[in-house]
Amino acid sequence: MTNATSLPHSLLLAALLCSTALCAYAQEMPDQGIEPVTATSDVKLETFRELLLRAKHDPTLAEQRKVLVDRATVSLKKPIVRRAYNLEELKNSPRIYWDPRYSTSDESFREAFALGRSDATASDTIVNEAYLLASAYVLTDDRAYLQHALDQVEELTTWDPLQRPGWSSYSRQAPPPPDGDGVWLATGRGIQTCVEVLDILPPEEISPELRAAVDALFEREVARILDDWKNERPWYVRGHVVFSNQWALPMAGLVNATLFLGRDKHPEAYEYGVQCLLETMDSQGEKGEFVEGLMYSAVTVASLMSAAYHSALDGDRRLIDHPFLKNYPVWIAAQIQPGEYIVNNFDNGFGARGGLVRFMSMFSRSAVLLGSPEGLWVRNHYSKTRDPSLYGLLCATIPATDAVEPPLYNEFPKNQTVIWRDSWEDNASGFWMRGGSKTDFHDHQDRGHINFISEGRAILIEAGTFSYGDPDVFLRSRYVTAHNVLQVGDLDLANSTEEELLAAGQPRGDGQKEAPLSVDWLDLDGGSVSADMSGAYPAVKVWTRSAQWDAHTVEVTDEVVMETPDIALFRWHLAAPAEDIKWRYWKMPKAELTLEPGILKAEGYTIRFSANQPITARLETVLDNTIGRKSPHYCLVIRSEQPVEALKLSTLIEVEPTSGEAN
Repeated sequence: MTNATSLPHSLLLAALLCSTALCAYAQEMPDQGIEPVTATSDVKLETFRELLLRAKHDPTLAEQRKVLVDRATVSLKKPIVRRAYNLEELKNSPRIYWDPRYSTSDESFREAFALGRSDATASDTIVNEAYLLASAYVLTDDRAYLQHALDQVEELTTWDPLQRPGWSSYSRQAPPPPDGDGVWLATGRGIQTCVEVLDILPPEEISPELRAAVDALFEREVARILDDWKNERPWYVRGHVVFSNQWALPMAGLVNATLFLGRDKHPEAYEYGVQCLLETMDSQGEKGEFVEGLMYSAVTVASLMSAAYHSALDGDRRLIDHPFLKNYPVWIAAQIQPGEYIVNNFDNGFGARGGLVRFMSMFSRSAVLLGSPEGLWVRNHYSKTRDPSLYGLLCATIPATDAVEPPLYNEFPKNQTVIWRDSWEDNASGFWMRGGSKTDFHDHQDRGHINFISEGRAILIEAGTFSYGDPDVFLRSRYVTAHNVLQVGDLDLANSTEEELLAAGQPRGDGQKEAPLSVDWLDLDGGSVSADMSGAYPAVKVWTRSAQWDAHTVEVTDEVVMETPDIALFRWHLAAPAEDIKWRYWKMPKAELTLEPGILKAEGYTIRFSANQPITARLETVLDNTIGRKSPHYCLVIRSEQPVEALKLSTLIEVEPTSGEAN
């Protein structure tokens, strides 16, 4: 495969002079050895419009059609999203979110940052609303939806550029450079909006004037994307951060725009976009793993799917047939745990119990845009989980016989994670364990962490992800304090020095990220896994953890050898509320726990622990975003009584089998 960075920058030079020169320039370039691309799969993809018309005339989908049209009606009652051109307009905008940072950022870049950032947030609203309005018109023939969708696209054609500079100023704490900080999220989202709305609507409803305006917008943005990559304006291009959504969204926009304008008109620009997206997918896992975790994957992969789908419709299946994209639905299916929980490692703001609803549209998207049988199966199996998106409706037009059940357990080497469950019932048992990879990003200090659910009841959890705006977000989300792992020294990490933090836990430097995970066996009955976190702790020579489990027990052995004698401390975060929790769909009463030497007793389970050195144990109350939102839970803390050179700790969790329903 040709690497995107190996394509000569001279390939782009003349094209960057002006948008109208793109076609002529491409004709003048020598042959780069690009072979014609033909379909390599018998799977026939259908356009949005074809699927919508099928849904429109299917009497069994009347209720789902109504749900989607009702959502579109809510948007219809709102004004279209219009760009703000100064801080006052932005503050008074009825449709664009006002980020508190706009008020507190330095005056030298406040307005530039606010306007650049607002383009990204506004385009996120637009891309999620405009296709609903266009779809509602196809389903109802009500021209009010049509006009609102067209008005929104017309507004986008006036944005020049789609993404204004300044979006990176807050992180850099400086005004944008003289030539700007480059294309960004609004670039990809704006292009995707126009492409998908015009794909949905009948061609005769698109006036020549609007089509010309969209063409002109795309010509400008194609030239702008290429110029920013050539001159390395965005930080993610300079750093070649190919896995990032910040790289992928503009590049997906480039592919979508060149396809819309005609691949034969801009063949070199199209090829450059495809190669850059292939780099993005090459940087992920072949088994569908995303190196930034579940939540960030949804942003990036939604755009990857859009580009892959449209290029496949045009006869080029290189993106859609890439192993990462083909297996991504299997990986996200593995994130579904029993008892309405999901795997919530990495930064996952939607990782609390009940968070699956936030990701259901990704399964529907994968079924519609990729033809994924596993995505279709999940969508059908969890049909009671709300998905009022366009893709949810279109997914319902695909025969259920096309669905394939995803695996119940799997090892994911790219994330160094093992995930297991014993059935797809909600009161099943589930287990996951983390090692660590050098490619992890937006990750936590969770190397060695274990989660456990027995018959739908969570036993061991991690604290989850709190808002980035939370002043204690690192302590509550990322640090070793938030996970079932080793801490060196019994320190108050909230009031520790940087040196103490580094010694206590897992530094985030590239040299300390790897923690190899090895699988001894894994089957429907359970598994046996071990991990080596020795390289993730500067203060230890060795920390290894082995775990063996089935539906009702987990047995863990930890072996630690210190660089110098110190306290070895372990945490077990328990899904045991420290007070009554009332949150959304359920109530959880305060847990009654009894802690005695070597044993913790709870209703329905016990935790036994012993070591080859004297140890003590205590219960702490910690906040989580797992069993609820900022819900207090108990955490069992086990530590060596004195500083030790080495420690071997054995922990056994035993859950009483029950035929009852999940909590």
